[in-house]
Amino acid sequence: EVLAEIARELGIGPALRLGAGEEKQGARQQPYVLAESLEAVAGALYLDAGFMSAFAIISRWFEKMVAKALQPVPG
Repeated sequence: EVLAEIARELGIGPALRLGAGEEKQGARQQPYVLAESLEAVAGALYLDAGFMSAFAIISRWFEKMVAKALQPVPG
């Protein structure tokens, strides 16, 4: 779910090329499709730019999630 949320924030859904059947079934909004697409983008970054560059970019994707997770729990 976290990967799908990040994919939504990055606008990956509208950029996906889908077949007519997938489009009809709403695959563009399915969490598993978004998560797997984000994984593919991460892999492409790694292959194209190398580990350190990919790590720098991918780390930024998770900044909000990490900051949110580190918030103290009220109570």
